[in-house]
Amino acid sequence: MICYFVQKERESYEVVVEDGKMMYKLSNKIVDTSEGPRDAKWIFVLSTTRVLYIGTVCQTTPVHHLQTLSRE
Repeated sequence: MICYFVQKERESYEVVVEDGKMMYKLSNKIVDTSEGPRDAKWIFVLSTTRVLYIGTVCQTTPVHHLQTLSRE
């Protein structure tokens, strides 16, 4: 089964670049891949409209980059 994020679910992962730093758009928090568990795996997804999404991959469910974006 493939699960897609709808727009509302993707919003918290959307990243913008400000002053040379990647920041989550909603929270203005700087992206820090050293946060979380040491064995955390990160995924970086660029949409066809050039929107960048960054988040950790769930360890219990394999995630492919195409699953992050829905076909809205």
